[in-house]
Amino acid sequence: MFYTNCNGLTNKIDHLKTVLSAEQFHVACFCESKLDMTIFDEEIALKNFELFRSDRKSSKGGGSCVYVSNSLITERVTDFNVEDCIAVKIQIMDQVIILIVIYRSPSLAIDRSIHLIDSLNSFVESIPRDYKIVLAGDLNLPDVNWNDGVVSAPVNSHNSYLNMQSHFLYTLQVNGLKKKKKKKKKKK
Repeated sequence: MFYTNCNGLTNKIDHLKTVLSAEQFHVACFCESKLDMTIFDEEIALKNFELFRSDRKSSKGGGSCVYVSNSLITERVTDFNVEDCIAVKIQIMDQVIILIVIYRSPSLAIDRSIHLIDSLNSFVESIPRDYKIVLAGDLNLPDVNWNDGVVSAPVNSHNSYLNMQSHFLYTLQVNGLKKKKKKKKKKK
């Protein structure tokens, strides 16, 4: 499985084709795809892959999409319908995997953030116990230390995201991939 926050997919589609064919990924997940209804599936289609997408409708930016190899049995899960998020059911032999891809904007209002958490928790609770759940995405929670389960910011909804981890079979942690802020040069 391949995952990245692509910060816009349309201008990277040729590179994506190269990466997916060279590395032989069966699933590719993208957050902040920045797709909208003016971009047709055919414009971003990949040979031998089915596309699932969730475009932001309320404003520009955001969005998530998933490409799954045609060799796998898949279907979009419509029970989880949250802006910028998508869920796909993938069957591999006798195992069913629910792949959930989330993009949470860093400027998401607290009420919408709580709605996202509540929707995700309700959805996960409804999934049969013998299914595996994979969560990928960009939660944009810089004040959360996922390794230690500590929130360094003032009390807010970030604690709810930490509590949510107990629902998932695996927690994927990627360290050291954050963009470093450029230091401003001091004026002399």
